[in-house]
Amino acid sequence: GMDRLILNADKKKMVFFAGCSFSYGLDSPMVEYAFGGEYVVCNMGITGGTNATFQLDCITRYLGEGDVFIHAPEEMNPHQLLHTTSATTRMFQMVESNYDLLALADLSGVEGFWDAFAESNALRDELTPGEYTDRNSHYNEYGDIDTLRPDSPPGSRFETKSVFRPDYVGPGTASLARLNEYYGRIEDKGARVFFSYAPANASAFSAAEYASRSWETFDAFIRGGLDARFPVISAVEDYILDGQYFFDTDYHLTVHGAQLRTQRLIDDIRVALAKEREGGQH
Repeated sequence: GMDRLILNADKKKMVFFAGCSFSYGLDSPMVEYAFGGEYVVCNMGITGGTNATFQLDCITRYLGEGDVFIHAPEEMNPHQLLHTTSATTRMFQMVESNYDLLALADLSGVEGFWDAFAESNALRDELTPGEYTDRNSHYNEYGDIDTLRPDSPPGSRFETKSVFRPDYVGPGTASLARLNEYYGRIEDKGARVFFSYAPANASAFSAAEYASRSWETFDAFIRGGLDARFPVISAVEDYILDGQYFFDTDYHLTVHGAQLRTQRLIDDIRVALAKEREGGQH
């Protein structure tokens, strides 16, 4: 993903960022076709279980005027929501083929950096020797997972403990202030920032979450806390999908699910870009 972004730094891009709900939940060729090839499409959804500020620093370095950046963080993910900025071993796994990426990030506020580095090296010592290409054959050129993923039985659910975490983005948390800060840096590069929603499994809600309509509280906190410069372009309900569209977790979509989600996202982006043109911004 970073290689594609770096190689196309001077071209007009549409960049999608989240955890693996984007790697499993975006059909990039659909996006490319929908916008007539106007944008180089980059799917930067790799893994949500590690420091997202590091990833944002790396991505922002290669954004420019006219680019569109879509963030759709998993709604239960403390790293993607910037509720936590701690390091994990996965942070170092992401830079295995290009350690220079570490120089692009401000690591001064990353908790546990050296502990995670030491743990990562210990894990590497236990691995069987091999090539990086041994493990990445399931990604296409855009950064999408392109393995065959058939639909599940209707109503399927997996092991997610919670679907939405309003407490990560509510009043008194640092999440939205951090998101505004990082989105501002992207805007300073000349790119437009849109906020959308990660797909959520309608069948995975606990009784308490469903009764409290946690998605509505989450949405209200997001809309109330993000700066107006960074519009929420999607209705949260549009991305709460039946369990049949999820493959092996409550946020990995099937091929059919990814196509459904991508079409809804394309429609949202089109409306948002039209509003921008009408408003005379960017």
